[in-house]
Amino acid sequence: LGGDIACSLLAALQFRLPHEGLTAAGVHGQVFLNGGTLCSLQGAASPAAFARDFTSSFRWSAGAGVVWATQIGRLELNLCHVLRAGQHDAKRGLQFGFCPLPW
Repeated sequence: LGGDIACSLLAALQFRLPHEGLTAAGVHGQVFLNGGTLCSLQGAASPAAFARDFTSSFRWSAGAGVVWATQIGRLELNLCHVLRAGQHDAKRGLQFGFCPLPW
């Protein structure tokens, strides 16, 4: 991978789960849509050609899952579906994520 410009977008809706014990433990649900691209500034014949290549190279995915806010960071388990993929990208599946708190 490589490129001169990287762009990513994320929209998420978080919600309480119906079980009080999960809410008390810091667990909530989420649905999301995200997208992104990585492209090069080299080789574009014109600004219009670059804009067309930039927008057509975006990859998109959507999903839903649960998030657990812990003292060391945020843990996620999501079911993802790729809406627009590259040739070698996965199409759907489970995703596990961890985002540590800043130290």
